[in-house]
Amino acid sequence: MKSKRVDYILEKIKFYRHDGDKTKCLGFCATVEHAEFMAHSFNSLLGAGTAVALSGKNSVTQRQKYLQDLENDDTQLQYIFSRDIFNEGIDVQNINLILMLRPTQSSIVFTQQLGRGLRKIKGKEFLTVLDFIGNYQRSFLISSVFSREPNPDKKTRLREVSSDFNDIPGDTFIHFDKIVKEQILKQIDQEKFMSDSNQKKAYFVFRKDNGNKVPLLTDYIKRGSDLDPCLFSKIKKGSLLYHSYLEFVISAENELNSEESASLNILHKNNLFISLISFLETLLPAKRIEEWCILDFLFKNPSSQISVSELQDLMKKYVDYENIQNLRHACRVLSGEFWDSNENKKYSNIRFNFSADLISLNENVKALFKIQDNLSSEYKKWLLDFSEYAILRYDDEFGRNFYGFPFLKPYQKYSMRSLAILSNYEKIHSSFRGSGVIYNIPSDYFIFVDLYKEDLKKAEFNYDDRFITPSCLHWTGPDKWNQQHKIMSNIINHFEKGINTHFFIRKFKQVEGIPQDYIYIGDGVVFKDTVPKELVNPVFMDFTIHQIPDQMYTDFITKSDITNVE
Repeated sequence: MKSKRVDYILEKIKFYRHDGDKTKCLGFCATVEHAEFMAHSFNSLLGAGTAVALSGKNSVTQRQKYLQDLENDDTQLQYIFSRDIFNEGIDVQNINLILMLRPTQSSIVFTQQLGRGLRKIKGKEFLTVLDFIGNYQRSFLISSVFSREPNPDKKTRLREVSSDFNDIPGDTFIHFDKIVKEQILKQIDQEKFMSDSNQKKAYFVFRKDNGNKVPLLTDYIKRGSDLDPCLFSKIKKGSLLYHSYLEFVISAENELNSEESASLNILHKNNLFISLISFLETLLPAKRIEEWCILDFLFKNPSSQISVSELQDLMKKYVDYENIQNLRHACRVLSGEFWDSNENKKYSNIRFNFSADLISLNENVKALFKIQDNLSSEYKKWLLDFSEYAILRYDDEFGRNFYGFPFLKPYQKYSMRSLAILSNYEKIHSSFRGSGVIYNIPSDYFIFVDLYKEDLKKAEFNYDDRFITPSCLHWTGPDKWNQQHKIMSNIINHFEKGINTHFFIRKFKQVEGIPQDYIYIGDGVVFKDTVPKELVNPVFMDFTIHQIPDQMYTDFITKSDITNVE
């Protein structure tokens, strides 16, 4: 049987070649029949015994024998074609060629297949991977596999594919044919990555990888998933927003009509529990550990109260510093002292008790742990999962380190709400915002920069905020401030006045309707010579900043041509 497609595959194998003398190839096929067809075709063209098709019909012993033959330089076998059985769980070190011959709906499966050839062994110089894209409608998945970002958004995917992922470190080279690249870029541009349906597809794939069990938040960390479950709570289903990871899970499980959906729906009917979970979600991902140190203790000891001094001792388990002001402020955050009127309506029934330096759960929340059936264990399971996830992720991102006050780590992402917490802000936290500058802390000004403003056509002035070099930022102040404005004068003379100017950068306010957090790039020092001599408003000037990483600089100065930013 002669096939133009098989001829094409062999032509590309010959063109790109592989490491070593003998071909040692795994080919991933769409079906068992497809694997058998490929093996038969290769045997016809290259000689009997060159290829074999393996499937679930073959015993483990047979599979192991063929794998040994493939690795052996003295045997004739060069190609093994299979469907699924080699996606994971095998240890073959000297594979030098991977053929992707099947469409895939999942970047996870693609990565698993790729990983079969990435084992290191002495003398193995490189791996050749030939992806004969069959599923062009999902071809954008490859942008997830090779991205350096754990959760690449649309703009990052476009930039990385356009450049053939040229910022991947080491001797790794990726090349797309022109037609393939155009197809992938088109798919990325048209795809709504943050849609409810796409995020649920990703969830279902991870659920399968999780043993077909409903994933807890901690499962994403324990399994090393690139998915960020905190993003699920930002997804809209129609006009409605999920308020927590759990609400997203309940919706997904109902669509799946899973066995677990009934018990999850019972949890969802408890308004008190859902309010508590929704409040916890506002503290994720954790940017400081104090709140979660308190929560973890109280969820494990629901009838107890704990003092601030006892919390100081407990904090030694997580960090190498003490800050009693942070602990007291965290207690006040949990007590709802800084909620606005809407938050008071949503969370009034879960407000924590804090008085005389003692904090405890209120009686409503304590009752969740006293229900005499399986519900109590389910409530506790989810609450403890939230606290464990927050602590594990915090440890991964911040460790035991102290980053000063305000507690800001360079290149971390922050929302304005999280910055209110990190600043020990003592007013309503939803009011922690301003016209690009927040100056509530006398010694620390926060300057927020949107590099690409979607509303420029409405603006009277073209705000030309931009990076001049990786260590120099051009900034334009609020439009009504000239050099004589008190805060602007403080910014211009910040060095003499002992004021730190902290810069927070984002490219877009929103991507696909999802508000974007800011990236903290450190503090800056103004070049006074760049401040206009005559009075102008707005005022513009240059700042020297800590040199940002090359990849980040490239991303900031590259405006992706996307049509679905809003």
